[in-house]
Formats: sequence, structure tokens, C-alpha cells
Amino acid sequence: MSPEALVRVRARIEEPDQPVELVALEAAAELADPVLLPALEALALAWEDDEDEYTQAVALAIARCDPGAAESASQIEQQLVTAVDERVASTGGRPGT
Repeated sequence: MSPEALVRVRARIEEPDQPVELVALEAAAELADPVLLPALEALALAWEDDEDEYTQAVALAIARCDPGAAESASQIEQQLVTAVDERVASTGGRPGT
């Protein structure tokens, strides 16, 4: 994604006079940039008693923007690949690379 996308999404989730759109939260999750965390965490705090698609979207965006998320996802991916390779090998198949 472009730096302009980050600027626009950040502006949409930090705009105090406008409601936050679901698409802005989804874009924040896609961008997965830690610079968005403070605004996302502020929204989560403001919405902590709500249980709707917005609170779910902001929780996902926070998880994706966490600075350790990429490393954690990489570790999980490697564990899954190893597990699949072991399962395939135990059935006589050929493991991936």
C-alpha cells in the first residue's frame, strides 16, 4: 500500500467530528502499520462496552497493527508448514519445501 493510503486511513480514524466508517477499520487492518495503534486503541476504549462489527473490526486492526504481529504470524506459518509436512510424510506423500 502507498504512504498516501496510510495518511488517508489515519485521518479517517482520527477525525473527531466524523463517525468512523467500517471500511476505514478494515483498511487499517490491511495496512497493519503500528502508527495506527494509538488511534485504534482510543476507538477500542471508547467502544469497549459495544459488541458489534465495529468493535470486532477495531480489535482485528489492533492485532494486525501490533509491531510483533508480523513476527508472530511468521512463526505460526512456519509451525503450520512443519505440521503439514510431517502429516504428509507420515502418509507417504512428499513434503513441500
